[in-house]
Amino acid sequence: MVNLFDNFLNHDRGIPDQEQGRKFVRPLTDFGNAQMFAHLHRNKIIYVPQIGQFLCWSDNAKRWLREEHGGRKQLGRLMKRFINERYAEAKSKQALYTINYEHISNDDALKWAKASSAKGRIQATLDLIKNMPGVCVSQADLDTDPFLLGVKNGVLDLRTGKLIENSPSLFITRYCRAACDPKAKAEEFLKFIAAVCLYRQNLVDFLQEVVGIALSGLAKEQKFFILLGTGANGKSTLVETIFHLLGDYAMGMPSHAFIKSESRAIRNDIARLLGVRFAPCAEINTGKSLDESMVKRATGGDVMTARFIGKEFFDFHLVAKFFLLVNTLPKVTGADNGIFRRLIVIPFDADFSAAPDKELPEKLKAEIDGVLTWAVEGFLRWQKRGHLVLPDCVIEACKAYRAEMDSVQSFLEDCCVTTDPNASTPVGVLYDAYRQWAKGSLVEAANLHLFGTLMGQKGFKKKKSGSWNWQGVALKASPPATQPSLFGPVTGS
Repeated sequence: MVNLFDNFLNHDRGIPDQEQGRKFVRPLTDFGNAQMFAHLHRNKIIYVPQIGQFLCWSDNAKRWLREEHGGRKQLGRLMKRFINERYAEAKSKQALYTINYEHISNDDALKWAKASSAKGRIQATLDLIKNMPGVCVSQADLDTDPFLLGVKNGVLDLRTGKLIENSPSLFITRYCRAACDPKAKAEEFLKFIAAVCLYRQNLVDFLQEVVGIALSGLAKEQKFFILLGTGANGKSTLVETIFHLLGDYAMGMPSHAFIKSESRAIRNDIARLLGVRFAPCAEINTGKSLDESMVKRATGGDVMTARFIGKEFFDFHLVAKFFLLVNTLPKVTGADNGIFRRLIVIPFDADFSAAPDKELPEKLKAEIDGVLTWAVEGFLRWQKRGHLVLPDCVIEACKAYRAEMDSVQSFLEDCCVTTDPNASTPVGVLYDAYRQWAKGSLVEAANLHLFGTLMGQKGFKKKKSGSWNWQGVALKASPPATQPSLFGPVTGS
């Protein structure tokens, strides 16, 4: 039998040439087994304490396998082979020695080989392997390159859009369902996305870049995408297709994840977002308020501290791109630019209810290699420019959303002059004008206290001169006629 440990022992101990003919083994202990196993499979097994998993490299699949994707079976096969080899080695009747040149009887080695096959011995060996140098790897060392995307046939380098060979040293542990094939076609998908966008090419290009960004581990845009539209408009089909394509990089979020007073779940499950790049959120009920602090936290690219139940705490950068699917827009109570610059409303105005294609989802899933090529093109275009460019329909939807949510700002823009610092208007007069404007705009007016708070946030101050007046603001002579709200009545402004 070929001695698998000579190189290991020579490296560890510098055994002289005249001793090369001897068969050396580790001590007949759990620790000795752990040392042997760790060396035999160096660079092919790692243990990640933060997730409590062994990951095994598969030479056939050319990828790291998590336990749920075959890693557990792979580890079992390696351990079984290891024990069988120790048993065969002991039965060979060749002279066995420890690394200290102490003789080991074949009987002792045989007894130990048999004992090593017991469940308790195997578990003890695995527990010791977890802490071996070169085996214990921090979660922070996995999937670290935001430009590398594990795909079905290797690794896609998003810097160039080229496929590179996977290797254990890249520590890529997540993979798409799609393969990288620049020649792959997506004819059904391209027809679908054009129809979804009502053949507005600038919106198609924008969605192509947004999906492209979701392939990466970059979070520089700091955007929270809201997909707005009633049923049968294609938004769910689009999201489901990208979700299927991205495989391990995608994770669905519960509908309450970003809803005020209901968003505790995202705090409890934050560890599950580790390594996730695409995170669609289920549709929410009408009239719910967005948890603005959670949106800011989720899109800020900040370091998050989390842990899986019963495991170690760890820090990681949240890089997921979040997509909230809605029929009606959630309420936003904050008026600061910090929240509205993050909220990107993408209108889905198409209506396929008259002629739905029930086979379409499967048709699109069959084209995911081509869809990946399409998305990579979008990423490369975005990367070259350096930022997203919003199409007019998205800009208008975002402006309308902010105006609807920040009724005071809309009132000031429609009915007031704010360019003269010496202007002033009595507090009661301005508030009455605001209420009249809100009634005509089908927007529920903020109460007097909230109105004052929002005015203060916008930099206006009250000054007493006989009566209280708002400084720096004056009513226009003839306020413009109001138009019905695009979003319907909004309460709780």
